Amino acid sequence: MTKNNPEAANSDQCARCRKFPTEISKCSKCSKCDSYYHNGCLKQLRNIKYLKDGTIICCSDNETSNKDSESASSPNEQPENSASVADKLTIRYLEEIMKQKEIIIKQQDQTIQALKDQIILMKQVASQTTVSPKISASTHKHTIPVMNTNNLHVKNSNQLVDNGNNLMESYQKRQSTNQHQITSKSVAGAVHGAESLQICQDIINLERPTPMTRRSILIGKNENSTNFPFKAARRHISNEKHYHVTNLEPEIDTAKLSDYLKKFAPNIQVQKLNSRQPEVYSSVKITVPSDESDKILNSEVWPSYVI
Repeated sequence: MTKNNPEAANSDQCARCRKFPTEISKCSKCSKCDSYYHNGCLKQLRNIKYLKDGTIICCSDNETSNKDSESASSPNEQPENSASVADKLTIRYLEEIMKQKEIIIKQQDQTIQALKDQIILMKQVASQTTVSPKISASTHKHTIPVMNTNNLHVKNSNQLVDNGNNLMESYQKRQSTNQHQITSKSVAGAVHGAESLQICQDIINLERPTPMTRRSILIGKNENSTNFPFKAARRHISNEKHYHVTNLEPEIDTAKLSDYLKKFAPNIQVQKLNSRQPEVYSSVKITVPSDESDKILNSEVWPSYVI
């Protein structure tokens, strides 16, 4: 290093660094090519050998012959390289800006085209829709009554007063007729009022000072009591079942059918019904007690000519 070699440092005070061409006062010198380097530039070099005497070796033997040419071209090499790198970065930056600009313009064009298509579609839909006459009349109907303008064209103030009196008289006549006019609404209101009044009267009439006595009915004969002047008959409730038999032969005889079925159910009753198509089928109604109904429901009981 130059610290250990003060003579080399003093003689090379105006030397220039090979890596960064500026005048340096403290530097390191190569023993082969006599090149000078900053102490910071030495850290960026790869193939560096440090000698015991403080010098360095930064090149091989075949590079020593090109020392003069390298030293002559080295001062302008670094600025040219830095300028070219800056220009490349600027060009790349501008290219990215142009790409982003084209993407934004393309998106805006798509949005504009979509809005144009939407306007065209709305015009087509509006031209193709048909409105019903009733709907059109209801939508365009005047919600506020139109005032007759004939009464406004008057010649003097007296005529205006006369027209006003006539309007008031006609309005009072309509009001008087509306009061005596019978409508469904007025009838419903009168009925509701009468029903509510009747309900109130019924409730008032039901509030009696003495409770109602419960009536008792005696059915049948009571051997223990002899105070009753009459004897009530016991009510008989018949327990019967009724069946509707259809799709029988058109010319069936109900009397024969009744006589035949009485063998199985003595209390059976057969009644012929009026069918819709008597020439095709006939129907009968059968009345039988509940205890004999199971025999009638058996299909083997019925004769073959009936079905």
